Amino acid sequence: MEENEKILSKHNEIENASKQSWFKRHKKLLIFFGVLIGIGLAIGIAAIIDGVHGIEVLGSFITDQILGMQWLNTLLGMAFTGMFGAEFMATLWGGAIQFFIYDTIKII
Repeated sequence: MEENEKILSKHNEIENASKQSWFKRHKKLLIFFGVLIGIGLAIGIAAIIDGVHGIEVLGSFITDQILGMQWLNTLLGMAFTGMFGAEFMATLWGGAIQFFIYDTIKII
């Protein structure tokens, strides 16, 4: 009796899996291919516009801004300038606080 229940439950699982749309079943694969296509388009457009130098500039941008998290440092600088004022942020303590928060977030 238990074997029949196991067979029925497996059959129901197979039916439920086949009822899902193709896009839901292959969501991760579609995201992966989308990212690859996006990277390919970015490199292709940079190469068309400026040749090899364009690809170098794109690589430099990715390294500095995305991997180096310079965007976070800029965002924190704007936020702290809004909270504490430009005069305080121009001092040694303002820069130290910004760097400490930035570095702490970057490590996490």
